[in-house]
Amino acid sequence: AWSARMVAEADVVLVANQTTLNRLNELGAPLVGARVEVIPYPVAAAKQLAEPQSGEYAICSARLSADKGVDVAVDACSRAGRPLVLTGHGPDEAALRAKAARLGADVTFAGRVPDDELARLRAGAALAVVPSRFAETFGLSAAEAMAAALPVAATSAGALVELLPAEDLAVPGDVESLTASIEKLWGDSARGAANAARIEGIASPHVVAAKLGAVYNG
Repeated sequence: AWSARMVAEADVVLVANQTTLNRLNELGAPLVGARVEVIPYPVAAAKQLAEPQSGEYAICSARLSADKGVDVAVDACSRAGRPLVLTGHGPDEAALRAKAARLGADVTFAGRVPDDELARLRAGAALAVVPSRFAETFGLSAAEAMAAALPVAATSAGALVELLPAEDLAVPGDVESLTASIEKLWGDSARGAANAARIEGIASPHVVAAKLGAVYNG
């Protein structure tokens, strides 16, 4: 198979986290005998840091599709009585707009926004919501929200378990569980600061560069 040939010709195989490596092994990826290194994607420092204690809404930045669980975020924020800002497009946008209208939920559909606008929206939020149903291979939206010093109400889907504390993670697809996380983490500046410190320690560009340098020099 082409994948086996590629691995055989590679000096090193890089994966973003242990969760992905475990999944590759479960699927029978041809990694036996290969040198495999776990190095996360680099996550840059935020252009603007949030002040969650004065934040006015939750933010969810994702493709508007079933696998991202955005419908669960709409339900959960509605139950918690919190405004939600959605950034991104996707095939479920019409259904999500209909759901928000039916619930009478305070949901803003911001669409796909430039990086500077996304930074501004994160800076004004009380927390980020990452409601994924299916396994995330890294969780870039969560990581970038962490870098902005936001608390993150996420699910335990895929590699999100490696980014965030277990007590902050909801059951994928479970509205009640995500609602509880949103209520607990809303405006929690201490958790936001801890998230920023954690993501800097594991995925800041200088940390990732040092790990890559060790691979090339090894």
